[in-house]
Amino acid sequence: MKLKLTFLSVIAMTLFALTSCSTEAKKIEGSWNIYSFTIDGTGQQLAPSGITFEKKSETLYSVKGNSGINTFFGDITVKGSKFTPNENFASTRMSGDPASMKYEDDFIKCLLGATKTSIFTENDTEFLEITNSKEKSVLVFVRK
Repeated sequence: MKLKLTFLSVIAMTLFALTSCSTEAKKIEGSWNIYSFTIDGTGQQLAPSGITFEKKSETLYSVKGNSGINTFFGDITVKGSKFTPNENFASTRMSGDPASMKYEDDFIKCLLGATKTSIFTENDTEFLEITNSKEKSVLVFVRK
């Protein structure tokens, strides 16, 4: 009897986790504007930037946006809190002043190396947080 209860508990927790993952992926669809950007805990000077997700399948999204100077586009896979850019992810290659180019390089590094995404609500405002553990960077967007 105890084994059966443990087994049912494990199944219930697994179903809850899977349901949570698919709900998170569904929420990401839409347009987001940059709210904050930190690298190693230090806030970065923001440039006008944002990102839009359009659903193509259960876990595949078309992405387009602006990283300060250039636009980026391609497909990403979202599974739970994992965010993985696909091989077709690219950007335009215009040049700008050194500070803007550094911001854009750091922005794209965070995006392409994302290890975790989360969506949270604060004071009725929805935020998307994209974390890159390797680069110690965090992009936070606010829903348009």
